[in-house]
Amino acid sequence: MLGIALNPLDGFLPASFGNLSSSLQLVQAFGSKIRGSIPIGIKNWGNLRYLALDNNELTGPIPSSVGKLHNLEVLYLEQNKLEGHIPDDLCALKNLGDLYVSQNGLNGSIPACLGGLKYLQRLYLDSNRLTSTIPSTLWSLKDLVLLNLSRNSLGGELPSTVETFKVLTLLDLSYNQLSGFIPPSIGGTQQLSSVYLSHNKLQGDIPESVGNLIGLEFLDLSDNNLSSSIPKSMEKLRYLKFLNVSLNRLQGEIPGGGSFANFTALSFMGNDALCGTPRLQVPPCRFRTSSRFRSKFVSLLKYIIPVVVLALILATLIIFLLRFQSRNIRPSTPGDSMLLEWRRVSYNELLRAT
Repeated sequence: MLGIALNPLDGFLPASFGNLSSSLQLVQAFGSKIRGSIPIGIKNWGNLRYLALDNNELTGPIPSSVGKLHNLEVLYLEQNKLEGHIPDDLCALKNLGDLYVSQNGLNGSIPACLGGLKYLQRLYLDSNRLTSTIPSTLWSLKDLVLLNLSRNSLGGELPSTVETFKVLTLLDLSYNQLSGFIPPSIGGTQQLSSVYLSHNKLQGDIPESVGNLIGLEFLDLSDNNLSSSIPKSMEKLRYLKFLNVSLNRLQGEIPGGGSFANFTALSFMGNDALCGTPRLQVPPCRFRTSSRFRSKFVSLLKYIIPVVVLALILATLIIFLLRFQSRNIRPSTPGDSMLLEWRRVSYNELLRAT
């Protein structure tokens, strides 16, 4: 073991740093103001299991030689000034459980091969300059507990298979350029306690299945293009401490049960069509019918109106036919025959009349 963490070293790691014993298993050198690049020679530490170089001033790329540390289980490189791409060589670390490279200057795409690290439990790639989309392979990491890809420039849509995260407790994809819909399958990740999807381009509804996340404590969906209403099923989230759905296009009544009694107007501001109690600084609701009832009523009208119109048309035709038939079989009267007789009129009568 080598522990030199939290010392004001304020210097560089020499190239000879990689010549330490190959039996080395743990290196802690975080928070020591270490500058320069990561020595390539660390590839000689074949038995290393734990490497913590975070909270320093390291620059340059992540060396591909890190991929030679086949027994590595923990890699902490966050809060440095590292640049370049995330090397595919990290995918050779088959025993890796924790990968933290957040708060650096890394760019490019997330290597799809990271989805092959079946023991990966904590993945922090946030606060970099990563682009492209989130690899679909990441959603197959069934043992993932913490996933933070926030504050990058990642695009694309959320997959419909997000329920594969059976033990995931933190999902932070905020401050990206994600689009599409929040998949209803998110309700299957019942271990989630924190969900941050704010500052993206998500649209559509908040799924009713969010109410199935019984352990949810933090939910931030602010600054998107979400519409429709806030699901009443969310009243079941009794552990919910923080909610932010502001700056969307939500409408309808704000639920009042459960944890909603503890939230303030800040949680709902910027949604012009929301209504509810004056405490939340929204107009009162004129109609208290739920969105589900309204949708059922509208769908019901689609079937009733055509039937009513058809019945009116048939009734009009029947009345018309009955009247026409009665007019044709009406019996003649003595007065009717007088109308058919011709009457001769003299010239003098015409003259006087005109």
